[in-house]
Amino acid sequence: MLMSLRLCSLTSSAELQKEQPQLYQNLTKILNPDEQQIVQAVVVQADANAVAAQALTAASAAQTNGGAH
Repeated sequence: MLMSLRLCSLTSSAELQKEQPQLYQNLTKILNPDEQQIVQAVVVQADANAVAAQALTAASAAQTNGGAH
């Protein structure tokens, strides 16, 4: 399978897709449609994971700060 295309990290690929969509498209155009769909799903999941991690961090900070008073 051509999925040997390895991106440095999920966050980097998500950032690349958002900040430089043309470059991202050029890098992924060698993939067949199924592989492109997999990469897209991974990027979407990475974004969701980042949002969830931020929410947990914020909740933990609020709990820690709230408990200090």
